Amino acid sequence: GSVHSEFEEHGLHGPRVAVVTRTFDLAENNPALTGDTPLLVLAAQHDADTHSQRIAHLGSRIELCQAPADVTGTWIRDTLTEHGLTRVVCEGGPAVVGLLRRDCVLDELDVTIAPVLVGAKHRQPAMGDDAGRSYSGMHRYISL
Repeated sequence: GSVHSEFEEHGLHGPRVAVVTRTFDLAENNPALTGDTPLLVLAAQHDADTHSQRIAHLGSRIELCQAPADVTGTWIRDTLTEHGLTRVVCEGGPAVVGLLRRDCVLDELDVTIAPVLVGAKHRQPAMGDDAGRSYSGMHRYISL
């Protein structure tokens, strides 16, 4: 189902989803592209120009907002506010979070710590590959 279907089952409207992107690499089966409300896509003008064919292919499934220059944290916040999105959860990588932090537009920051052993040729999770696969495996590491 779509992102919104679980909400609609309870008579609620699903959350509006917005994406900040440089590549416009959005999977065709992305649930955010299947709802009645177009996916809000934020990008710099030069990135949108580079990916104009991809944007044309997505058509009415997206609402494109283009920054006149480079995307900044302030522009992201202001653009989302203009679209009525005043409570925003950012689930993104370090680039977007870095922009928001740099421009001091974060109210809260939840940090997930993922322990990794360094020094090995390949980075390995400190708890092993199977730590999170079962409750007992995770409990063993948490109780150390």
